[in-house]
Amino acid sequence: MSGDLEGRVLVLGDSVPTNFLNDLRTAGLEVRNPPGSFPPAILDEGEFRDQLQGCRACLLGGDEIATASVLQAAAPELRVVSFLGVGYESFVDAEAAAKLGIKVTNTPGVLSDSVAEFTVGLVLDAWRRISEFVTLGHAAAQVKRHDLRGHRVGIVGLGAIGTRIVEILTRGFEAEVAYFSRTRRPGIEEELGIAFRPLDRLVREVDCLIVMVPETAATVGMIDRETFAGREPDSRLIRVNTSRADVVEPDGLSWAIDTGRVESAWFDGFYRVPSAITEALEKRPEVEVSPHVASLTYEARDAMAERAVGSLLNLLRGGEDEYVVN
Repeated sequence: MSGDLEGRVLVLGDSVPTNFLNDLRTAGLEVRNPPGSFPPAILDEGEFRDQLQGCRACLLGGDEIATASVLQAAAPELRVVSFLGVGYESFVDAEAAAKLGIKVTNTPGVLSDSVAEFTVGLVLDAWRRISEFVTLGHAAAQVKRHDLRGHRVGIVGLGAIGTRIVEILTRGFEAEVAYFSRTRRPGIEEELGIAFRPLDRLVREVDCLIVMVPETAATVGMIDRETFAGREPDSRLIRVNTSRADVVEPDGLSWAIDTGRVESAWFDGFYRVPSAITEALEKRPEVEVSPHVASLTYEARDAMAERAVGSLLNLLRGGEDEYVVN
């Protein structure tokens, strides 16, 4: 094996095309892929710990979680965890990694178009029931729906993906958009003609709510029963979530559906830790779940892999990298 580096890299998930894995090999690194089938098997904590032994780096593109225990067992050989995606907080204990001298990187900016397009697609399907008409054909109930134009859409979270969603909704559909974010964005407010609202008021006023914040300790369950309670019964909110399901408290959502405060809820990926409540919720006819595929395009996944591999090589070669998050 030639190249200026040596050691092993553990690759998890199926998001890294062969040409980028070959870049690692050309650099002199051994690529380790755990055995599995399609869809790729998800390693539990013990399996992850075992696979990571002796590795200098990890390309984390699956749903494994690099806990403090996993990272501790891999130190001091492990130097880099390169996360393929934006919301690394749910998958890597970055604080523990920093204490162990392990750099964590992510890939912001490369998923904005794919996730935004998919999210707007869910909004349109929820709003117009397109897939229902296509699937059922003439058997579908001929119920009139509303145009999206002019209707009130709220978005929670205004990062790069959230901003792209707003651009499509306001410029493409002339929807009336308001948002909630921990940090106000007056420049975007002026540019796109959107309004800031406190979370409770946003949920109370809109016809459709999009949740686009990462899952962190601060955001888990932030959309809960109290949040929905501000709406009138039978007010029929449509809710779309293409971030992480755990941002929405499942018992509160079930109550909101029961009371007519939520008409339907659309998820891209569901709760990662099943419970009786989440399993019952997923079976409800008002709940639609796609398998976490919002970023599943050639363009997004290739750009994500290229950036993650580039960061990994930069750091193993002793350089700096702008995508280090810890």
